[in-house]
Amino acid sequence: MDTLHGWYSETQYKQKTQNNDSPRSKGEKIYYVNENDEIVEITEIKRSNEVSKFDDAIYLGVMKKFSHVTRYSAL
Repeated sequence: MDTLHGWYSETQYKQKTQNNDSPRSKGEKIYYVNENDEIVEITEIKRSNEVSKFDDAIYLGVMKKFSHVTRYSAL
């Protein structure tokens, strides 16, 4: 199984929600389980720990598995 590395960037999240025409994806938040069995929100998952392209990205460490996605729609 590949090692997965999680990142969170507020800039990336905002760009995703503002530039997406799909109402289903607007407001989407993705969660993974980290090595400490904590559920954390991520905006990017990679198979290596190479630096994110977003300057404000925070490395969240190795992720064990996908947890869930939440969606809301601003009507």
